[in-house]
Amino acid sequence: MNVLLSVGNAHAFIWNALTVTGTSPENAVYFTEAILITELSGLEGYGFYWLPYFCANLSSGKVESKAGPLVHALSSTMFRVNGRQGFA
Repeated sequence: MNVLLSVGNAHAFIWNALTVTGTSPENAVYFTEAILITELSGLEGYGFYWLPYFCANLSSGKVESKAGPLVHALSSTMFRVNGRQGFA
C-alpha cells in the first residue's frame, strides 16, 4: 500500500520512528534529514526503505541509539573516528 505524505509529515514520521526506538534527539536530527533527502531524491532502495531496519537495530540494541563519535586528531590532516557502535 502506498501512502502519500507531505514533506513535513514525512519528516515527523521519520523523527517519531527514530526517537520512539531510542535515538537521541540530536542524532535523530541528522538521521531524519538523511533519510528524507534520499527519499526525496527518488533513489529506489534508500530513504524510507531502510527505516524499519534502522528501527529494528535500534530496538534490539544492535546499534547504540545515543552514540556519538569520538574523534582523535592524529595530525593536522588525519583523524581517527570511533563510531561507538552507532550507525556509521
